[in-house]
Amino acid sequence: MTRERPVHGDRSPENLALVFRDFGEFEAPQLEAHLYEALCAAIAEDPELLAVAAPVPASQPPPNLLFGAVHYLLLEDEAAPLCAYYRDLGGDGDPSGAVTHFRAYVLDHRAEIDALLRTRRVQTNVIQRCTTLLPAFAAAAARNPGRPLAVIEVGASAGLNLRWDRYAYRYQRDDAELASWGDPASAVQLTAEVRGDTTPPLPDAIEVAWSAGLELDPVDIEDPDAVRWLRALIWPEHVERHQRLGAAIAIAQSGSPARHPRRRHPRPACPPR
Repeated sequence: MTRERPVHGDRSPENLALVFRDFGEFEAPQLEAHLYEALCAAIAEDPELLAVAAPVPASQPPPNLLFGAVHYLLLEDEAAPLCAYYRDLGGDGDPSGAVTHFRAYVLDHRAEIDALLRTRRVQTNVIQRCTTLLPAFAAAAARNPGRPLAVIEVGASAGLNLRWDRYAYRYQRDDAELASWGDPASAVQLTAEVRGDTTPPLPDAIEVAWSAGLELDPVDIEDPDAVRWLRALIWPEHVERHQRLGAAIAIAQSGSPARHPRRRHPRPACPPR
């Protein structure tokens, strides 16, 4: 039997129910987001909660934006009963018990959530991705010995991955270390599991002459509200990601040769020949 799939951008109650059901059944379990898995099942059957999610712009994913908006509010409302189910806020409650509290919180804060859904966007900065970038940078450096790298990141978000050379890396297989790189005392410690028989060759150092980020909507790490929204988009069970984000922001705020992401301006039209 063919499973009905949601239509992108359709905000009808029937289609939103499919969106949340899909997210809860497929995306959330893959990343061990059990709280959102439980909430999605309930939202898909609740007309009022589906109506709250309806204003999400067609370009944005409704589950991520709704959950991000609620999480954003909870980050400054840690006395709310719902926080007992958010691990990054110290909660350890059974996710199945969160549904009633979530529904009540959303409906009580509907106006604030509505404003967030209409004006914010899903934009993250996943520092763990640097573990895949480092071997690529090492390979590029090896092909051009004696020449420093120039790095441009397209879609740099908060620019935290541009500080990749300020982090510590550990590559392992079956818990046995294969290679390490970077400052072992760095506040950002990244570990990656290597699949296959190849160990990434890493030099002692990689020289970077210049780096910059291009971003349509840069995240200002000096703006507490922007940082709060960035954190709100990390799923509650991913406590290590929350800690890693805070450490990476602290490194970036302390100063680095990497440039902050800058807004990409439209290219001027070519003059007629």
